[in-house]
Amino acid sequence: MGGINCFSLSTIWFKKHRAVDNPRPDHVRGDDNPPPDLTLVRNTLVYNQSVHNPISCCLLPAVITRVAKNRRRSKKKNLLDLPNDIIIDILIKLPAECVLRCQLASKHLEILAKTHFFIRTHLARATSIIGVQSLSQSTDRAIKFYFMDEQAKKVEESNLKLNFCYTDEWHPVMLYDSYDGFLLFKSKDNSSRSIFVIWNPTTEEQVTITMEGLYFQVCGFYFNPRNKEYEVLLQYWARGGDEKFGFDILSFGSKLRRNIGTYSYVPRSERPPTIINGTLYWMVDKILSRGEVNCSNSIMTFEIGTNKLSTMQHGGAPCEAGYNFGSIGYKHDYMHLIAMEGQLGLCVLLSYTEFVLCVLNPATNNWAKAHSVTLPEYTMPEYISCWPNELFVAEVLKIKDGKLLFRQQNRLLLWDLGLNTHKIIEKKGFENDNFRSVIHTPSLVFLDTDKLIQLDK
Repeated sequence: MGGINCFSLSTIWFKKHRAVDNPRPDHVRGDDNPPPDLTLVRNTLVYNQSVHNPISCCLLPAVITRVAKNRRRSKKKNLLDLPNDIIIDILIKLPAECVLRCQLASKHLEILAKTHFFIRTHLARATSIIGVQSLSQSTDRAIKFYFMDEQAKKVEESNLKLNFCYTDEWHPVMLYDSYDGFLLFKSKDNSSRSIFVIWNPTTEEQVTITMEGLYFQVCGFYFNPRNKEYEVLLQYWARGGDEKFGFDILSFGSKLRRNIGTYSYVPRSERPPTIINGTLYWMVDKILSRGEVNCSNSIMTFEIGTNKLSTMQHGGAPCEAGYNFGSIGYKHDYMHLIAMEGQLGLCVLLSYTEFVLCVLNPATNNWAKAHSVTLPEYTMPEYISCWPNELFVAEVLKIKDGKLLFRQQNRLLLWDLGLNTHKIIEKKGFENDNFRSVIHTPSLVFLDTDKLIQLDK
C-alpha cells in the first residue's frame, strides 16, 4: 500500500552515498560526510511513478535521522532547518506510510504531522486505492486483505487480527465501508448483538464497538466539522407504545453519547451511507421500518449539522410489485446509492446485466438519468459461494472522470462510460475468492479513544 504513488529522494541517495541495495538508517552516510543541504533536498524531491522502487518510502526517514544526529556539528543548513511551511509542503506530498516513518525519525516532524491542519490537508490530497476483503480466506479472528490500484500493477496483502471479537458462521464480521482512511467492519445482521470495528491500516489503530440490545447497531460513521470529532450514529428498537426506533450519537473525542429522538424508519444495514455535503443517505429498510415504505420515502437522510432525520423520493420511474431476479419485491430493493462526482447518485438494477445511473440535482431536488450500462454476460462458478454477500448481482464502487468501477458477482470491472468499453481487473492472489471491496484512501487520521467500547441500549 505504501508503495503506490510514492515520492523518492533517490537522487540524493545515489549521488552522495552510492548505496543501491537494501538501504538502512545506520548506513545512510558516514560520519565524515556532511548532511544534505536544503537546496539539494528541495531540488531532488521528484515524483517516482515506479511502484517497485525499494527505497521510495524508507529513504527520507533515514536521511532525517542522520541529519538530526549531525545537526549540531555542521554549520551548513540541512533539512530540519527549513521553515515549517516548507517542511509541511514536502511531507504533504508523501504517502501516509512514508509520513508515519518520518514521524518516527524526528520529534519535530512528528509534531508538525500530527496537527489537525496537516492531517486533513494530507487526506484531501491522498490517492485512493482499492481495498478488498477475501471472504474465502478470512477466519473467525483474522480478516484477509488485499490492496491494489485500479490497474492492479501492485497488490499488497494485509491481515487484520480482531482484538476483542470473533466472527461466527452466520454473523461474520465483514467489510462495510472506508472513510477518511479507516476501514469499517460490521457483523452481519444479528437481532441481539452487533459488532462494529474501525481499523486504520496505516497507523494500525483498531477500535471495537460492541452493542447489546434488540436491533442495536451502528448505521453511520462520519466526521463532524463543528466539534471536529468523529462520531457514529446508533440505532435501536425503542420499545415504546409507538414501537419506533431510537437514535443516539456517540462522539469519540469527548466520549459523549446523546439521544436525538425516535423515528419510524431505519436504514438498510447491508450498505453504508453515502455522504454528500454533510448529509448521510441510505435506502430505507422496508421490513424493519414501522411506517409504510413506498417510492416517495424510500431514501432516508441524516443531516450532521442539525441531527435531523427525514426521508425523500428515489430517482427513476415509479416502482411496481413484480418478479425481480427470481424473487418478489419492489425495484428499490435492488437500488443502492453512490457518490457521483460530488453529487448523490442512484444505481437501479434492471436485470442481471443492466442498470441505470441517476443523479440528483441539488438545486432543483430532481433526479435525472445519467447513464445506462449493459454488463457482459457472466455466470459465477458454482464452486464459489456468494454468501455472505447480499448484493451479489452488481455493485457500483466508484464513478470518477467518466470511469465506473464496480463489482459483478466475484469479479471487478473498470468501465469507460464514454467509449462503452470495459476491462477486468486482475485479482492477483485471490482470483477465485468471494470478496467485498471498497475505495480506500490511506491516511494518518486517528481516533485516540478506547480500544474497546461496550454499549447497551
